[in-house]
Amino acid sequence: MSDAKSERLINLTLALLASKRYLKKSEIFRTVAGYAGSPETMERMFERDKDDLRSLGLDISVAEIDPYFQDEAGYRIIPSSYKLDLGDLSPRDVAILSAAAALWQNSVLSQDSRSAIRKLQSLGIPADDNSMAQFQYRFNESTENLTEILRAIDERRLLTFDYRKRGEFAMAKREIAPYALSLWRGYWYVGGMDMEKKLTRIFKLARITGSVSLNKKMSSYEIPASFDISRELTSPKVDEHGASDFAIVEIDRERGYSLRRAGQFLSESESYDRYRFEYLDQNAFIREILRAGDAVKVIEPAELAEKIRSRVESAVQRG
Repeated sequence: MSDAKSERLINLTLALLASKRYLKKSEIFRTVAGYAGSPETMERMFERDKDDLRSLGLDISVAEIDPYFQDEAGYRIIPSSYKLDLGDLSPRDVAILSAAAALWQNSVLSQDSRSAIRKLQSLGIPADDNSMAQFQYRFNESTENLTEILRAIDERRLLTFDYRKRGEFAMAKREIAPYALSLWRGYWYVGGMDMEKKLTRIFKLARITGSVSLNKKMSSYEIPASFDISRELTSPKVDEHGASDFAIVEIDRERGYSLRRAGQFLSESESYDRYRFEYLDQNAFIREILRAGDAVKVIEPAELAEKIRSRVESAVQRG
């Protein structure tokens, strides 16, 4: 199956699933990316697509649009028929499904797919992309990094990345021989040999800044048969990388409501509320603080407050 057809099938599935009413073929051809050509060509494409989706187990419901003039059918996928009972899953099963779901969210739910939903809404069709949340896994780490790390392990290539340990604000360049990748307690970790320290180490992907880089040389190391990432993840070595950083922030009593949801309330005063926030991605947290403007003030740690002040000053100087 070509990439273009795969994309079209996915777009069609999302449109039929998100719509709250039955869609006519003409609406599908106008709103779903991938349909082009003469009316006869699009008709043939749609009939083949329906057969393909049904062969995959997707139940496409068909109904007459007008009860008085039964000359045109409408199509949709009933959300309740789309649900899948996976039963009991092992940690390995969850890791595999999480990786697949992450790749789905970042590549499959493309701009074309979301554009189709917006087009449906512009036609007065109450399409809601929140109905797709049943199969979305919120994946904070870069999907591109996940793919590259898996590639590095498979090809036995050294891996280089910028990394920030808990409680530190400076990035450090790390080069490792990656042995394994694992999902543990909701986060992804890569384990391998730290080439500088010559010790086995575990790194949390959420603390990797930017993109990872693969050495050109393949088959440059062997993975020890004794290496067990599950055992490594339960060792104290994970603590220096795994725990979240925290910040104490004062928020104006009358503003910053969206930011409060992510924090823990500590105390209040006449002009501000004090909250405690935990975070892994320092840059993402700083962006949230800057987005709130003068409604918030970082109290501690002092290093974080200084870093935010520095960014504000740089932005002002650039105009």
